Amino acid sequence: MSHPRPRKNLRRILRSSIITVLLVAGLTVLLAIRHADDLVRYSMMNRLCSSDPAKRDSAVMYVIAHINEPATLDRAKSMLDGADDACFDNIVRALAAAGAWGPGVGRPWLRYLSHRVDSGIAIQRSAIAVELGKTLWQRRPYHDDPSIPPLIEKLMIDKEPDVRFNALSAAACLPEPQRSKLLEQAASDPEAVIADHANIMLKLLAGEPPVAPGPDAPAATANEMVKRLAALESMPTNSTRIEITPDMPDLIRLQAVRVSQTAMPDDLRRVFNADQPTTRDLAVLTAIDRFTPDQCRELAKELIMSFEDNSRMAGAMLGGMVEPDDDLMKFLKLRAEKSESWIVQQHYNLALLMQGQTVDKFDPVSLLAQPKVPRTTITMALLYLGNLEGADWMFNPFGDPPVALELLFDQLRYWPVVHHFLPGAPKFNCYAAPELERQQVDVLRDWYLLMRPGLRFDTKTHTFAAPIAGAAPVPENRP
Repeated sequence: MSHPRPRKNLRRILRSSIITVLLVAGLTVLLAIRHADDLVRYSMMNRLCSSDPAKRDSAVMYVIAHINEPATLDRAKSMLDGADDACFDNIVRALAAAGAWGPGVGRPWLRYLSHRVDSGIAIQRSAIAVELGKTLWQRRPYHDDPSIPPLIEKLMIDKEPDVRFNALSAAACLPEPQRSKLLEQAASDPEAVIADHANIMLKLLAGEPPVAPGPDAPAATANEMVKRLAALESMPTNSTRIEITPDMPDLIRLQAVRVSQTAMPDDLRRVFNADQPTTRDLAVLTAIDRFTPDQCRELAKELIMSFEDNSRMAGAMLGGMVEPDDDLMKFLKLRAEKSESWIVQQHYNLALLMQGQTVDKFDPVSLLAQPKVPRTTITMALLYLGNLEGADWMFNPFGDPPVALELLFDQLRYWPVVHHFLPGAPKFNCYAAPELERQQVDVLRDWYLLMRPGLRFDTKTHTFAAPIAGAAPVPENRP
């Protein structure tokens, strides 16, 4: 007797098993091929925590080569969260070598700073104080982490004056009552410059003038040109009859046009072509202040059509600040596309942004890193847009200003531009003695350090309002 059926069943079972195995193997191969990069990434980056220096170095080279892949950076960040100190430092080294280490990594950045507060190198402790301050000042991720105030407090009693000075700047960004407590402590610091700045900040927070106001007019020994400029600057806009003469120097012409009841927009044309960017900046605001929107719009068109680059740049800024018509927008867009000069083209791009337009692949803040671009003009445009990064560049309260502010505010007369957009800032007196001017600059920089996180932008006036004296910093309102 034969039993064929069971044999057929066995063949069927074997055939099904083989097919299943082949399918699983095929899927495994396909998945392996599809996720090969992930497997390699996982394997290579795990070597960052290896005890073998050669494996760690190969992992660093892998991170450098693949840092532009989002998955690489994501994997590094996830590894940072649970890494022990040795592995953490290796991951930091790899990201730093790849140019990807910084505040943007989030909480691990605070861990990195806290590990180095006790560094034996004073310059590193000083840098840590700056980074802690910027974390608070710029409202970086985890700026409200409770670990930050104790770190600043520790740096405030460092043996090195440079470290304590930077820690004072960081303490100025803390919320109350921690801020006032540390400022009062610094007011008795044995280093005079630290005590002086702490006292300035305490007075600013209390609403008291930190320095004497100084004279409202130049000294009697000043030359006639300075006296004439001072007299004009003290007069209200559109308040008297003054003839605009061809021999007027640019700064006097600006003020004469501003106060004259008979001045015409064409009286400013020569000033718009000045070589000094700060003079052109002031001319733009003078035109806005003195003339009607229609007059400013027509003047902007004429300047944009000029054959002189300086006039074109000034015309672009004026065109960005006035209510446009169709012709003005056409001029700005055409010039932005067809301008022969890269620097002039950036002014048209700025003007379009100021008019609420989108400009592809254009970052106005990056222009602050271009020495050939008039950065005071970029700062003015950014302020008009509600962006404080130009003012950050100018005041630079965590370092040295990129330009001599006494020169910029006084001789170059950029102070009226700053005051226009930051009307709550302490006054800068252009006729004070040199030492008092330096003190005024210190006051302004300390004021900006204290108040910047709480400055609120008014979209109607395009100006910033400062918080009430004594108020704790609040998150900024910035686009």
